[in-house]
This record gives sequence, C-alpha cells and structure tokens, in this order.
Amino acid sequence: QRLRRLLNLWFTPTLEVVREYWRQVDAVDAAGGGATAATADRTGAMGVVRPAEGGSVGPLDLIQLLAQRGAMPGDGAAKLVVDAQLSTAAGVNAQTVLRLPLGEFVAASFVCRLQRTTLAGRLFVMSSCVGFSSCGVGPDHPHDMHSAVTALFNHVVRAFKGDADSSGLASSASLHLLLVDSTELVFDCFSGGARVRDLAFEALRASATASHPEAPFIAAAATVSLPSMRNPDLAWNSRSVVVLPPGETMRRKFACTLHALQDEKGTLHVTSAALLWLPSEEARADSSSTGRRIRFEEIDLAAVAMSRLGWTDHAVTVRLRSRPGVEAHPIRFIRLTESGARALQGELRAAATVPFVD
Repeated sequence: QRLRRLLNLWFTPTLEVVREYWRQVDAVDAAGGGATAATADRTGAMGVVRPAEGGSVGPLDLIQLLAQRGAMPGDGAAKLVVDAQLSTAAGVNAQTVLRLPLGEFVAASFVCRLQRTTLAGRLFVMSSCVGFSSCGVGPDHPHDMHSAVTALFNHVVRAFKGDADSSGLASSASLHLLLVDSTELVFDCFSGGARVRDLAFEALRASATASHPEAPFIAAAATVSLPSMRNPDLAWNSRSVVVLPPGETMRRKFACTLHALQDEKGTLHVTSAALLWLPSEEARADSSSTGRRIRFEEIDLAAVAMSRLGWTDHAVTVRLRSRPGVEAHPIRFIRLTESGARALQGELRAAATVPFVD
C-alpha cells in the first residue's frame, strides 16, 4: 500500500501533494499534537508518522517527495514549501516518536548515527531534552519506533566530544552523553563531520543552560571551570558515584540482581521519583552492561509481586504499563532475602504514592 501510494504521489501535481501535506498537519494539530495523537491511536506513533488514511505516507514523506521535485528546475513551488516546512515536519515526527509534551519545541536538529544501533537518524536538541529518531532519514521501518531515545537535560551527567583521529573520518567525530543510569549515548557519523558535531554540542549546552542551568552536566561544567576544582576524580566525572536529577532524593537501596538473558549483579536505588538500577563495578567493566531507570508513572503498582525462588532466594517482579503500539515486559529483581523483598515491595509502593514534581 505504501509503495503504491508513493508511486501515485510521484505522478500527482505539486499543488495536490501540498494540499495532502497540510491536511495531515492539520489532522495532527487537531488531535492535540503528535504525542497526543499517538497515544490515542491504536498503532501508536506509527499511526501519525505513517497514517493509514494517508496510505501509510506521512507529513515528512510528503516533504521529502517535494524536496526531490524542488531540486529539479521548473518546480519552485515545491522548493518554497520544503524551505518553509522541513523543520516543522521533522518536529512533528520528533514530537510523535519521542513522545514530547505539546509545549516542547525543537531548537536544532542534526543528521548523525546512534552508535549502539548503527542506525542513521536525526539528533534533536529541544527545550528540555535531547532525542534521537531514525525516522525520516533513509528508509523508514516500523521497528524504528523502538530505536528512538530521549534524555532529559536533568538526567545528563556528562556531555563531551570524541575527537577525530588522524584519518579525519566523519565517523570519528562523536558526541557522548553519560546519563544518571550509567547509560552512555554516543552519536557519530555527523553529516558535516566535526564542524557539525561541534554545532550540536554547542546547541545542547546553550539550550540546557537557558532552560535547565541546574542540569548535572551544566553544573559540572561551571564547577570544572574553576582552577581549584579541575579534578578528574570529581563525583560527576565517575560512574561509581550515584548522581540524581536535581530535586530528586534517595530513599533506600537494595543489593540484588537484575534478571535478564545474563543475570547482572547490582544495586537498586528507590528514589523519590523512580527506580534506578545500577550494575556492580565488575559488571560496569563490561561496556555492554548499563543501568536502568524506571519512572513510577511507568509502573503498574497493583501488579508489583513478590515470589520465592528456591529455599532462601526471593524475587520482586515489577510490571510496566503498556503504551499504544509498544508492549512493556515485566522486570524482575532476584537474589533478595525474604525481608529484603518485602521491604522493596513496600518501599516502592510507598514512594510511588508520594507526588514528585520534576
């Protein structure tokens, strides 16, 4: 259906393609924005990025089609629409796929690659967060919905640049973000090389400084600028120290193991706003081992269950709320004593019932 629709649009007059673009944009706006429309649609974000009523062709697809026409002589009308609406169409996709609130806006965007997935996409710098989506850059696939990532400025502990090597390859110029859950996001292969990577870094710092000066990586940069504080062993510069977002407090922590394909030992921190699981020092030596942060809003409190494993071990299973188009799988913490499991279950329910304002 999608291919047939794209072929039909190729032979459709530019005026009609532009009308279809505005029809889809108006439909998203009428639904309350991309994120709201995605929540209301059974297919989730894909229902906005590729609406069924549009033949599985969305606003950004139409802009890309007009851009091809605008590159050819004699179709100035297509080029005018692309120049005026490209950032808007990319912003609608970002708001939809990254589930951004209606008041969020895109300050800048850059074409690059997310290293851990090797997918090309667009890095979005917004007013309160940074995000990445592979939708709209290269061939789109339904699984691209699951590769999208978002990181609030208040959750970024460090932000730094990876210098290009002597070869000068664009892929060597990278941007690194270390988050509160010890996850490291690496963006490379910037379209434009190190110069564009530097622009992305400066856009990130400028947007965060203007809206969230208390963000850990902004506060760290202000601290390290003092000659007496230039110490590589500062807490914000080490993965071994727990750094929480501004205003968030620690309630209690539990030594346990995260049950996965390969069980990983670590510590589960119950904070005032989320569950924060961090791997042990031994596990962190393995670059593939990362932490996990789960907001209380994502947890189905009625389904938090405790169970017994063997003679002495106990487990606590945390079930997550599913989202439209995305099935959430339960998370299990094992290697707990009976008293520890009961305490964790009670602490989680108690912490989640206290409102937290981010």
